[in-house]
Amino acid sequence: MVAAVLIGGLPLLPNVRGDSPAPIDWGGVLLCALTLSLLIVPLVEGRERGWPWWACAMLIATPAAALGFWRYEKAFSRRGGVPLVSIDLVRMPGLMSGLAGVLFFYVVSAFFLVFSVYLQSALGLDPLATGLVFLPFGVGFFIGPLTTPLAIRLFGNWVPAIGMLLEVAGCLYLAALVAGAPAQMPAEFPLIVAVGLLGFGQGWALPTLVRSVIDRAPVSGSGMIAGITNSALQISAALGVAVIGGVFFSVAGTSPSASSMAKGLIAAMLCIGASLTVAAILSVVASRSGVGVAARPAPN
Repeated sequence: MVAAVLIGGLPLLPNVRGDSPAPIDWGGVLLCALTLSLLIVPLVEGRERGWPWWACAMLIATPAAALGFWRYEKAFSRRGGVPLVSIDLVRMPGLMSGLAGVLFFYVVSAFFLVFSVYLQSALGLDPLATGLVFLPFGVGFFIGPLTTPLAIRLFGNWVPAIGMLLEVAGCLYLAALVAGAPAQMPAEFPLIVAVGLLGFGQGWALPTLVRSVIDRAPVSGSGMIAGITNSALQISAALGVAVIGGVFFSVAGTSPSASSMAKGLIAAMLCIGASLTVAAILSVVASRSGVGVAARPAPN
């Protein structure tokens, strides 16, 4: 499928490459990679390895690396270079709030990890049955974007926040279902509703949130902001799996039972819901600072 899209799409993509493209900011690339590595590697590996000294040292060094990256980018820009992250662009009204919202939003990726582990390890489902439990998420995620144009006409800049709040409702409903029967499969229809709410809310929130951030950049900086936004999504997913996955396994304990894993899942879903609530608030703050998803006509 990917190969077919690549072969069919390349002839249709316009050539927008400039006559004199700016050189790559290799210093910014290396410092950015260093900062992210110092943060994510210990979060992923630290708990399982008993928090060795090197994991703690990496976390302590992260703020210094981030500050060094920021100062390097400012100095690089003053020297006339094109930095990896433009300081002027990220200071545009509402952009930082929007990017922060993206960071809090995509921790929902941890849902797939913790719920899969719970279904297979606590309830004994096989991989095929586990995949079928996630089917309502895929259906909701497919339907959500199809209804987004109507949602934008009805709710305007509130669509990302409403989508995320639907996901929060799905998180809370699923947590309540698990709390009611920790070692049993929840009833089919309520489970479909909970997982479907997560997918449908994601289908509303993801494209509109990303678009609301990218729309704030001028045309000349849209590529950079699109890259930063995509990076923020990937960083959020990695942090979500590391941090919320760590919460799940910590609550479940070293010798988990069905009951303790249910408690771990409930804690993880509450963390995801709280993060999505913060993301919804940040998206509203960003929408009040400038251009939003309703600023451009919705697609037909």
